[in-house]
Amino acid sequence: MPTDQRALRRLFEAHGQQVYRRALRLLGNPADAEEAMQEVFIRAARHLAELADGEPIRWLYRTTTNHCLNLMRDRKRRRELLDERGPRPEATTQDPSTLITLRALLAKADPREAQAVTYVYIDQLSQPEAADLMDVSVRSLAYLLASFRTWAKAQVGEGGVP
Repeated sequence: MPTDQRALRRLFEAHGQQVYRRALRLLGNPADAEEAMQEVFIRAARHLAELADGEPIRWLYRTTTNHCLNLMRDRKRRRELLDERGPRPEATTQDPSTLITLRALLAKADPREAQAVTYVYIDQLSQPEAADLMDVSVRSLAYLLASFRTWAKAQVGEGGVP
């Protein structure tokens, strides 16, 4: 087995389940999460040298998040999510119908804002942790979150997203 294949196998064995759980949390569907995990490791195969020099879990986490957010924007699922009626924003984000609404909003949101919201509200990372993952200041992260909240309230208020 060539060295690259061994390195990729070790990377998958060490982090495959984390990538899968991350994708499942964002996409809410085991089949979609499995596909996302495969795509992330295909991309990782192209960046093995880069991953060997750094922290692979950070790269995998960011790549998984971005890939899943893009899937949410690009797939037919977006239309399905937009058509589903969920509760008003007062409900907790652990409520499944609220998560559907949040996913619908994330699919339409500015990509950087969606990434910030995902890290802080879905993953429940602290703002300093999320800012570090995004390579921005905590102040910039707070701005992204505030901007998303303002935009999301307008979307929900207009009836565009429940």
